[in-house]
Amino acid sequence: MGRLAALLLASLALGCPGRKAGTCEQDAHCPKGQRCCGGACKDLMADPENCGNCGAACSAVNASPACVAGACQLTCNSSSGNCNNDPRDGCETSLLYGLEHCGACGKACYASNASGVCSQGSCGMGACNLGYADCDKKPQNGCEVDTRSSPVHCGECSRACAPANATGMCRSGSCLVAQCNTGFGDCNQTASDGCETDLSSSAAHCGACAAACGQGQSCVATKCVSRDLLLFGGTADLQTGAPVADVFRFSLDSKAFSQLNPSGIAPEARMGHLAAWDTAGNRMLVWGGSTSAASWDTRAWALEFSGEAATWKELPVLDTPPAARAGAASAWDGAGRKLYVFGGFDSGNSALGDLWAFDAASLKWAQLHGSGAPGAPSPRGVAAAAYDAVEKKLALFGGFTGASELGDLWVLDPAAATPTWTQLSLAGGPGGRLGHQFFDGARPLQLFGGLSGLANPTPLGDLFTLNLGPSPSWKAESAVGPSPRFYFSAAAVGPRRIVFGGATLNGFSMDVSDDLWAYDASNGSWTELSADGAASAPSGKALGTVVARQ
Repeated sequence: MGRLAALLLASLALGCPGRKAGTCEQDAHCPKGQRCCGGACKDLMADPENCGNCGAACSAVNASPACVAGACQLTCNSSSGNCNNDPRDGCETSLLYGLEHCGACGKACYASNASGVCSQGSCGMGACNLGYADCDKKPQNGCEVDTRSSPVHCGECSRACAPANATGMCRSGSCLVAQCNTGFGDCNQTASDGCETDLSSSAAHCGACAAACGQGQSCVATKCVSRDLLLFGGTADLQTGAPVADVFRFSLDSKAFSQLNPSGIAPEARMGHLAAWDTAGNRMLVWGGSTSAASWDTRAWALEFSGEAATWKELPVLDTPPAARAGAASAWDGAGRKLYVFGGFDSGNSALGDLWAFDAASLKWAQLHGSGAPGAPSPRGVAAAAYDAVEKKLALFGGFTGASELGDLWVLDPAAATPTWTQLSLAGGPGGRLGHQFFDGARPLQLFGGLSGLANPTPLGDLFTLNLGPSPSWKAESAVGPSPRFYFSAAAVGPRRIVFGGATLNGFSMDVSDDLWAYDASNGSWTELSADGAASAPSGKALGTVVARQ
């Protein structure tokens, strides 16, 4: 038995005959540091199939597994991550498209006011939430604009809420009118065109929405007034020179004259005076001229209207006015409320060449230059002047020196720090004349009539258009209109140029007429609005004034 035991021990030490190397039946059959796992010796410190314990395999899902010191370690593929920190299920998370783990574990894709997007491991932004937009095109701050309330991105990017003539507001993605600017109304209740109605001039909405003017009326400075012409003063007899002081109205709707009887203290009868319609004051301004007492007036007057009632008032001018004169040329700047006065004849029949401005708002006179100033037009009377509201220039043409007629054209910017006249020599313009008129307040400027050739006087009936733009020019119009005349009254109403009365020659005498004509600049045609001697018309007049109440 002792020999048998010894042989058994030797066989155990040397291994069982017939067992392959690396196989085992128990741990004792394995080299030191290994264990017998399923009949094979395994290093539990380094074998990823038996890591720490037999059969404890390290997962190879989306990874390259390794066993280090008996613990599994994973090297994830570039597109996967072990985001639950559990090696048993390997690199379980795709980093290419997951919103919570995009490109790396824990890197969540989030966009402000929008859905996040993970694509190929990079975060992006998906669709904006309802009511939001990415207007700055910077995905890092998401859909940063609330288009339901943004005044500059209302309803969509770059759709500014800026309604015309109004302060806008954005509500539920729609642009609305919060408040109209002063003088405008949202009368059609349509936000897209803002406060579309000018309440100062709309006959259907005069002063307020739906406040319509009556038939034959227009809206002036938020008040309903009749569309008409106002005729004042002049003389019916150029031989005796006796002026009149009557005021007549001509309705542009009914085509009829009516005489006004204003209240208040009226100015004396006069001729060769100046007149203009001051829309802001709803009044006709009158200055200068020679009066029935053979004197000369330097006071300023206004025929003020309240509805259809008219009242004469002497204006309290606050400083010294220009010297008295008749036959001065005048031009009215309606927006600036200034009446410009050039030249004329003084009480001694001497021609003047000074330039003045009357401010209808402040009731103050200002001299822009004196008579005979260097570079200014020569002294003259019965010339024609007009103000171009677009070019901001004053134009002066022709006139009478007391000895001869003139045919020169001058322009000036009256608002310049130092107003300076410039003489323009343009081809195709009118010849020398006196007693002619520009239709002041119209654009383009147009000049009609006059008297030429004092050695052989000839009344004129020609019409010229003056362009004072970058390339100034004259253009002769060919339309046939009123008979040739001079010393007539002229005004402008929209595209219509009005001519009333004036003088014609009958042998050695001068006759005056009371016919009324309108030239339509939009179609180039003349229309007689009232024939000479019409019922209710004033007597024929020369050297009077007509203004359009508008």
